[in-house]
Amino acid sequence: MLVAERKMILKPGEVNEFQLELIRRGWERLGSYPSTFSVTLVKEFYANAKVTTSATPTFLSYVRGKRVPFDADTINEFLGTQLADDVECQFSVLDDEGVAPGELIQALCLAGEGFHRGTIQRGSLHPLARFWSAFVHANISPCSHVSDLTEGRATILYTILIGRVMDVGQFIANEIHRCANAAGKAALGHPSLITHLYDNLEYAIVQVNAELGHGGGLSEVVLGDEGENEAEAEADLGVAVGEDEGGNGGEGKADLGGDAEADLGGAVGEDEGENRVEDEADLGGRNCRFEDHQLEQHFMCFN
Repeated sequence: MLVAERKMILKPGEVNEFQLELIRRGWERLGSYPSTFSVTLVKEFYANAKVTTSATPTFLSYVRGKRVPFDADTINEFLGTQLADDVECQFSVLDDEGVAPGELIQALCLAGEGFHRGTIQRGSLHPLARFWSAFVHANISPCSHVSDLTEGRATILYTILIGRVMDVGQFIANEIHRCANAAGKAALGHPSLITHLYDNLEYAIVQVNAELGHGGGLSEVVLGDEGENEAEAEADLGVAVGEDEGGNGGEGKADLGGDAEADLGGAVGEDEGENRVEDEADLGGRNCRFEDHQLEQHFMCFN
């Protein structure tokens, strides 16, 4: 089951505090890149990313005979989210040591609200935290079961809202590794990102072939995101919400208190010379609904 990212379109000045923080962190592309993806390609990527002989993460997979790295540096380069050499990830420290529940509540919740049975209900979050919650559930730690916030995702929001540093590329790399090596059936996240990483690799190989003056395949040449296809970049900001284990049959809900609803589909696209046909059984986020007009008008997916 795939967890599709989604794009959120924001006009200048809309949810201004959110946009300014996104820009301050250099996370604009993290919201703008989601687009079509190949179900078959993503499944092959995850199948080959599983570590069977070593306990040490390799952050490497193979798709159609080509090496596709998904380490922190590769992901950060694609997203433009590299940290300076002298900057350390503060989120990892907070995540390892834990944040006191009282601090999480103070940073995220409305007055008088807090944890309920180990999670924070979406309705307990203040408006800015709800917007960031939708963004996190979409493109950082994919999930369609968004009616509440786990302690882990609450720590991500806490890190963002208090202005601490987060190595988002490392976090996503760890998420993909965890998903690929889950003991049971896990929802497969970041399909658009994975497709972009493969497509950028293909583009780099084509460029090298052109420079060498031949059209043969260079399956052993791995250039990561070098020669990135700028046509893939989007100008608008966006986020997505898909399906996660513990979800509700493909129906995720994001709510800020409004009544408007919109059906948003899964993501499918076009693969090398052939159409990417939608596999409804494998797109868990296909029937996601947004019940709040403020979120619904900004969130989009690809049909």
